[in-house]
Amino acid sequence: ADLRADTLEFSGNVAKTLWATPISRERNRPLGQPIRIEAATFVVAAGGFNTPAFMLRQSLPQKLPALGKHFGMNPSAFSYGLYDE
Repeated sequence: ADLRADTLEFSGNVAKTLWATPISRERNRPLGQPIRIEAATFVVAAGGFNTPAFMLRQSLPQKLPALGKHFGMNPSAFSYGLYDE
């Protein structure tokens, strides 16, 4: 929580390290020095727009040539209303 994932470091085709920046919850701004996280597995779960955007910023487009392509979506509009009843 309160971290922005910045960069994945790879060993071959395997992500080994994530660099992340602490974020101030009150100001929504970077806070302090980046931190280094090592893990056996990383899961990128940032939604339909932010996941590919994050992955495109890594060294993945060369390894995954379809990344960021062949995307389709069904835009939907929202309508809101306030009613007395």
